[in-house]
Amino acid sequence: MANTIKLKRGSGSNPGASDLSVGELAIRTDEGKIFTKKDDGSVAEISGGGGGIATSSLTSFGVDAASSVTNGADNVVFGAYAGDAITTGSQNVCVGKNAGGAMVDGHWNVLIGKDCVSSGNPSGSVIIGLDAGTSSTGVNNVFIGKGTADIGSASNENCLVLGANADPSSTTVDNEITLGDTNITKFRIPGLNFSIKDSTATDNYVLTVDSNGDAGWESAPADSTKLPLAGGTLTGNLLFGDNVKAIFGAGSDLQIFHDGSDDRLRSTGNILLQPASGENGVAVNANGSVDLCFNGTKTAETVSGGFTVTGTCTATTFSGSGASLTTLSASNLTSGTVPDARFPATLPAMSGTNLTTLNASNLSSGTVATARLGSGSASSSTFLRGDGSWVSVSASPSGSNTQIQYNSSGSFAGSSNLTFDGTNLTVGGTVSANSAASSANGMRKVTSSTSSPSGGSDGDIWIKYTN
Repeated sequence: MANTIKLKRGSGSNPGASDLSVGELAIRTDEGKIFTKKDDGSVAEISGGGGGIATSSLTSFGVDAASSVTNGADNVVFGAYAGDAITTGSQNVCVGKNAGGAMVDGHWNVLIGKDCVSSGNPSGSVIIGLDAGTSSTGVNNVFIGKGTADIGSASNENCLVLGANADPSSTTVDNEITLGDTNITKFRIPGLNFSIKDSTATDNYVLTVDSNGDAGWESAPADSTKLPLAGGTLTGNLLFGDNVKAIFGAGSDLQIFHDGSDDRLRSTGNILLQPASGENGVAVNANGSVDLCFNGTKTAETVSGGFTVTGTCTATTFSGSGASLTTLSASNLTSGTVPDARFPATLPAMSGTNLTTLNASNLSSGTVATARLGSGSASSSTFLRGDGSWVSVSASPSGSNTQIQYNSSGSFAGSSNLTFDGTNLTVGGTVSANSAASSANGMRKVTSSTSSPSGGSDGDIWIKYTN
């Protein structure tokens, strides 16, 4: 080249303020560094000299930027001390003071931000932000935000962390996406009018969406119109359609349903209706009996041949055959009539003590005992009086033997003029009678005379005597 432009230059030390004017450039030729004087009079280094560089395709700008690269290739480094530890790393972009400042052999990184990966050695990662991924040694991560993934020596792989001070859940977790730190309480997508908020979700919380489209974790509300899974009080009807079953038990052991015509209850075991705990009222036994119980004790059951009752069976009416009834007690008959056919032809001896209202006209043979004719004791010295009593004769006969007794002032009396010896009736003295008798009763005049009767009427009695 014909023309040579040379700047102020020196070797062995950096230029001082007295060596330069404001805005003037100076080159330190032994290190290849460029300096200038600022408005405040201080001298600033504006480009690293690339000392020791033995590589290709290096673009660097800044004090000690990529100052240690030896065999690395295709790196782009901007900022003081950015990538100043890279020796064999390739295809990196480091922008910002001390960005990738400790990275030695990392590849394929984009590191942007002051002190970004200032002490780590990642590969294949995009790390953007002040102090982002400070000590990251992992691969294929994306950390974006101030202080992102700043959790010490992190070996994460394939993680996405977005937001200031956002960190992965641990230094070793892989394949995780983290949005924001613990201060972030809402995630929203405005274009979809969708957001998720509230970080207090716990057991029994539900994700709800309000009228603004905000979704969040909230405690499940107590809805009086719905029955909670944990149980509660049902205040309305529970409706089941035909053949829709209410099923109970882990193995569908009990099913209750209506088939359109009939109500059905099916069970894989016995069905027990219990009015109290442990007390059976009705027991329907699978492939067996149906038991009826009183106070928990079985009193009746179905059997293969019918029905068995233990104890007393009471009913207002019984019907059907009683052919097999045994041990019947007639003392339990309180009403009704027993047919004659149920009595034997000859009755056995029995007491009639309590028989009442017997009709003697029904007696066609046999002898009635004197004791049945009246009260008292019947004997040869007693007679049956009109009041139904057996009594003794209260007076002795008077007179001689064969004299007929007559009432004499309430006492018995006898006379020799009226006797009966068993054959002859003898009357002494005068026999008198009414002079006339009513023809209506067939009586006739009794006439005494010493002559033979003459005249008179049929039926007249004549007594002939001698004077």
